Amino acid sequence: MKRIFSFKEKFPKYFLPLDEWLDFHTNLANELRKPDTNPEILEQLSARINTTFNMIDLNHDGYIAKDEWIKTCQFFGVEEQAAEKSFQRIAENDKLEEDKAKSLFFEYLKSDDPNHVSNCCLCFL
Repeated sequence: MKRIFSFKEKFPKYFLPLDEWLDFHTNLANELRKPDTNPEILEQLSARINTTFNMIDLNHDGYIAKDEWIKTCQFFGVEEQAAEKSFQRIAENDKLEEDKAKSLFFEYLKSDDPNHVSNCCLCFL
């Protein structure tokens, strides 16, 4: 099958060099660790986390089910087994409740610990 183009080739202005991307996330994580984090940043992140949750909660029932998690992970190139394993680490009774999911997304942004459970959330934001 012939490849027509990659998204990056067609829309290069939407991509940052890796070092700029990493600097941005390092600075964001450092800001979020402060006790006096800028309220505007928290408000923007809250809106983004809400949007992300609603995108993953495909049937909008207030929690992320295993199949919703796996579909989202596969969209981002994660193999099904890895998606299932990560879901088992963060879900209870095959459901990831909204508050817990949002908390994990926020922790993902703050953490630089590669073994922290929030890294199961991948970078959906």
